[in-house]
Amino acid sequence: DADADDGANVVPFTRRYGDLGAAVYAALVDREARSATLAATGKDSGFGMVLDPYVNVMRVLRALEYTRAPDLRELTMYDLFGKIGVQVLKSPTVFGFYLPEHTPAGSLENAGLVAPQLEIATPPQLVGFLNGLHSLIDNGMTDCDSGFATNMGNGNCRNARQNADGFLAVIDANSTAALDADALIDRLALLLTGGRLATGATRDVLIAEHAAVLNATDGDRHAAVRHVAKLVVTTADFLATTRNAYTPDTRAPPQPVPSGGRPLKSLIVVFMAGGTDSYNMLVPHTCRAGSNLVSEYTAMRGVAALARSPLAVIDDL
Repeated sequence: DADADDGANVVPFTRRYGDLGAAVYAALVDREARSATLAATGKDSGFGMVLDPYVNVMRVLRALEYTRAPDLRELTMYDLFGKIGVQVLKSPTVFGFYLPEHTPAGSLENAGLVAPQLEIATPPQLVGFLNGLHSLIDNGMTDCDSGFATNMGNGNCRNARQNADGFLAVIDANSTAALDADALIDRLALLLTGGRLATGATRDVLIAEHAAVLNATDGDRHAAVRHVAKLVVTTADFLATTRNAYTPDTRAPPQPVPSGGRPLKSLIVVFMAGGTDSYNMLVPHTCRAGSNLVSEYTAMRGVAALARSPLAVIDDL
């Protein structure tokens, strides 16, 4: 539409297809964008979204004013796809990094909601995401402690901050370190969560952690700032766009599961990174009576079929 309609007034623009001003205006005056109830309370369970991990990395760099060290190259990060599951120009398929219809099992699925970004929220990538942000906050932009930077051979990690490609200016500023706990949390909440991290149990934890670090480090205020910032980037307020609906109720602890006296069983997760040829990883070997799966496998695979002699046999489970 060449004109933007905010529900009350029609605002004319250029009346040309693709008018960016009309598109931005329409987004800003949309019902959800203007709803104080949705934005402030998060009472609508369908409002908001989990943010892309790459977007969150960029938010930290921009909000906390990443500044490159003098005489060093522009910002370069290495293997973000392997660390957080997303990287520019590294989409594994034409469909992108996750599917728009993805929904995790549980309350979201039961409510008929989708959370595409959670498709790549696997344990290795969640750990890689937090390791990278924590390293950025502690060391600056380096590859130390699983950081995001490209390894430039800048020296060993015992002097990581001296060899970093750049730093988060807000975190390192003396003016930030001078803030008391409440003011520090307000500043980080404004910069990283749009002010959503304001009250509740999370804020109480941050205040307590700030005091604990000061006590443990003989008053090192910069260490306290870094510690609180690392906690803020782990909160739901930072990772999603909806304000947490805090409740005074404490979640009941899970019931202990008594031991059955059986030997330990471990679940091993193997990420094959796609492209796995199922019939070159698991091959029919010895079939039960009446089954000719081995013959079918050999006939179908032809010259690609694997001989049985070198195969490792998997016992019946």
